[in-house]
Amino acid sequence: MDRYIFSLMARATVRGVSPEWMEDLYSLALVPDKAIYLDIDVEHLIPRALASTGFDYWE
Repeated sequence: MDRYIFSLMARATVRGVSPEWMEDLYSLALVPDKAIYLDIDVEHLIPRALASTGFDYWE
């Protein structure tokens, strides 16, 4: 479920799209039973990102 509709909705809302419009747009999408938010501090994120392929556009 990585980055399912919730990420799309959050990004669009930050860009100025109406949250109500986004909810209506994705109203047909399945809603997961559980969403898990992973939180990491900068001191741990940077070495992990640089050891892999680096940061992507959204990071």
